[in-house]
Amino acid sequence: MTNLTISQDNKTELETGTMPSECRHLHLSSSPHLRNSQTIPNIMKNVIIGLIPASLAAIIIFRFDALILICLSITTAVLTEWAVCLIRKSPNTLKDYSAIVTGLLFALTLPPLTPWWMVVLGSAFAIGIVKMVFGGLGKNYLNPALAGCALLMILFPTIMNASWKIPAWGTISGTDSLSSATPLANLKEIIQGGTIDSFDFPNNILHLFIGNVGGSLGVSGFALLLGTLWLLYKKIIGIKIPLSYLLTFFILCWIFNGTGELFTTTAFLIPAFHLLAGGLILGAFFMANDKVTSPITSTGKVIFGIGCGLLTFIFRKYTNLSEGVCFSILIMNLFVPILEKYTKPRVFKKAN
Repeated sequence: MTNLTISQDNKTELETGTMPSECRHLHLSSSPHLRNSQTIPNIMKNVIIGLIPASLAAIIIFRFDALILICLSITTAVLTEWAVCLIRKSPNTLKDYSAIVTGLLFALTLPPLTPWWMVVLGSAFAIGIVKMVFGGLGKNYLNPALAGCALLMILFPTIMNASWKIPAWGTISGTDSLSSATPLANLKEIIQGGTIDSFDFPNNILHLFIGNVGGSLGVSGFALLLGTLWLLYKKIIGIKIPLSYLLTFFILCWIFNGTGELFTTTAFLIPAFHLLAGGLILGAFFMANDKVTSPITSTGKVIFGIGCGLLTFIFRKYTNLSEGVCFSILIMNLFVPILEKYTKPRVFKKAN
């Protein structure tokens, strides 16, 4: 490699623009030399835009209950961050819009009939403890929205599993939201009862895709995928984590589908049903892809996604938790430092 020496006269010519035209392609600047037009506020604004379809779908499906829950969650998140900044006498961080994103994501993980005080508790915990105690945006180890949801699921499991609501258009066949039989719980009962042949998979999968089912606010697969396309278009999120997550989960659900068969229509429809049910789409594209709590290395992203898929399958298959996405991603968040340590690229010409 040829060394380039620039004298003080050359530097002055570069700065004043008097250097000969054949040399003006050379520019001096301080680091960082790689720049990007994306800023944290711009990223957060695009995430909010990406969540608008799912939020509107929730309001259409669950009406006024969803609207109140979303507004209450966002308001609590914003006020909590403002209060923490005030108490710590630190610069106000509300202008980065991350509190709004956390509040909205947290709301989409909740059942529509969640009591207001639980919404306030979970949202305040997500911002005040999980995010701000560790130093604010970029320093938290867990996804704040999922941590808030996990807190409520641990402290109030009965209420969280009994706060479902029948959608405005009714429910899918065989599912009664008011009896807390969500689509996933209903499918598990049918498989265990040996009546899987009577389950109308095409119709039920269609309703899951639309969002016309009992579940959390972020229930519409179609609306979530619309928002995902926007984030992919704006290059806010990558595809490695969600793809490895969903593919791992699909393969495991297909192999261990509970019917004892592999190459039948039902064997493939069961994992397809699982992909659209619960919060898997929301978790894979909007939670697991969180830039702060997911690996930055390419190999680390793939391993992270595989781990999330494996844990989600285990939770859904072998525990009483019919969901599993929340705890799976949070557990893998804890392994991010280890993944980054052992998957970082080796420095050129440097021995291990």
